Amino acid sequence: MLEKVDLLKYGADLMAISCIEGKGEVVKLLLDQGVSLVDTPLRLSDYDSYRQCPFTFMACMSGDVNTLKVLI
Repeated sequence: MLEKVDLLKYGADLMAISCIEGKGEVVKLLLDQGVSLVDTPLRLSDYDSYRQCPFTFMACMSGDVNTLKVLI
C-alpha cells in the first residue's frame, strides 16, 4: 500500500495521525520508509499551532509509551 502513497507529500500527515493514535508500529514503518521527523503535518488542521506540533508531543498525547520510544 505504501508504494501507492506519495510519502514526500503525505508522509508528515501519516506520521502525525499515527503518533496521535499511538500506532508505534506504523511510526516505525514510516521512519523506515524515509519519512522525515523534521516535516510538519500539512493537512490535518487549518490551525497553525496545531500543524506545528512536534511528533513527540503528539505521541505523548496518545499515552502510548512505545510510540514515543520509537520516535526518540
